[in-house]
Amino acid sequence: MCLETALVAAGMSAATASTVSSAIGFAGTALSALGSIQSGNAQARAAEYNAQAAQNQAAAQEAQQRRQSARVMAAGRANAAASNIEMDGSPLEVMADSAANAELDALTIRYGGQVRADQERMRGSMARQAGYMGAAASLLMGMGQASRGSRAPNVPEAPPKPNPSPLAVG
Repeated sequence: MCLETALVAAGMSAATASTVSSAIGFAGTALSALGSIQSGNAQARAAEYNAQAAQNQAAAQEAQQRRQSARVMAAGRANAAASNIEMDGSPLEVMADSAANAELDALTIRYGGQVRADQERMRGSMARQAGYMGAAASLLMGMGQASRGSRAPNVPEAPPKPNPSPLAVG
């Protein structure tokens, strides 16, 4: 039994039952649309949090890589000094190449963090857009259902109530 029929059977006029049913349908549609938007926004906030976490993690790894590289470079210079190796020519070129590679490693870590952050932000943007699209779809479906309901109200009027006594004169 549909809502309008139930309301009419409970004694409500068909017009009032139709209005109440439409209002309830509209409220449901509006709540569904709002829920879609809120869900998309929540997912976008979570994605932004994840993006920031990826950048923070990459920054920490980059700093750790730089410290490790600095220790290795310092140990190399100390070993060279202890061995009385002069820091010119080939040893200097090796140290310069090592420093360049260490910097490249650190920058690669930073870049990886930025790529992960960008992916998360894109995921958040897509979730927000999906929320708006879901809201639009809910509203359009609700309007379509409302227009179908308003074209063919086939809810019968409530039957007149019988007289309580056959002897009663009206």
